[in-house]
Amino acid sequence: MFSFHRSAAAHVTFHNSGGKLSARAALPPRAHLLNLIQAIQMAYLIIEKIDDFKQTIRGRNPVLAYFFKPSCGFCKQLEPKISTVSETTSGVEFVKINVENGGGEIAREFEVQAVPTVIGFRNGDPVDMVVGNADQDVIQTLVSKLSQK
Repeated sequence: MFSFHRSAAAHVTFHNSGGKLSARAALPPRAHLLNLIQAIQMAYLIIEKIDDFKQTIRGRNPVLAYFFKPSCGFCKQLEPKISTVSETTSGVEFVKINVENGGGEIAREFEVQAVPTVIGFRNGDPVDMVVGNADQDVIQTLVSKLSQK
């Protein structure tokens, strides 16, 4: 199961069953199709299973993986910075991993020892890592590094 999420605007869950991809959207009552389209365009992927994560980082686009815990204050401060960078970036997938909810195995596999941690991947390999509540320009620099061929 893949889940796209964008703030409180929308939550779209994609289910892969038997090779078919279906989507379910939960939107505020008065939301329109445009809201859904905007939410998907500015979305990040929430991954909970290590096999899904490995498949994603080996994809054709570079990946910025954000490891967090919902109770982490620094994570709550960093997330809007990452979100802002994602809104102005194309060609990089933004992935969110909750280390307390299914993402612990992914965190252990990639030796994430503190949250928040942001790791950039290209062709399945880590390119760079930022640990802690970084400034937005640090996140932008990491994304720029990922965009370079």
